[in-house]
Amino acid sequence: MRYLDYFLLFGGVVSMIYLYGSSWIQRNRLKKRFLNPENKEAILKESFYDESVKQSNLQDIRTVESRLYKEIKERHIQGIGDFSSDIEEQLKYIRELRFEIDVDAYTHQLAAIPVEERSLDNWDSF
Repeated sequence: MRYLDYFLLFGGVVSMIYLYGSSWIQRNRLKKRFLNPENKEAILKESFYDESVKQSNLQDIRTVESRLYKEIKERHIQGIGDFSSDIEEQLKYIRELRFEIDVDAYTHQLAAIPVEERSLDNWDSF
């Protein structure tokens, strides 16, 4: 019975490490996805054509934004000097992206496309 207890304890520790690691990887993927300027048009497009994706993207952006705020707070508490330049730029970009998703900024891009070329906007893929 004693070995079974150790086995269960070890299994619990391993599963906690796995779950924490997978959530950390997911947060980093979200951060990379939303902070990459190359993904901006695709994010705006998919948010424009699908309301559920829009809500999901907004929730994910709020998650990334709160993580950035937490990083600023941690750096401030640790006394790291120049914490504002890098993270503040990321925070500004993510706020602008959230605003553009909220106001459906993709409609402005569609309005700028000539009428003949609007059919090239393949919205069926979203």
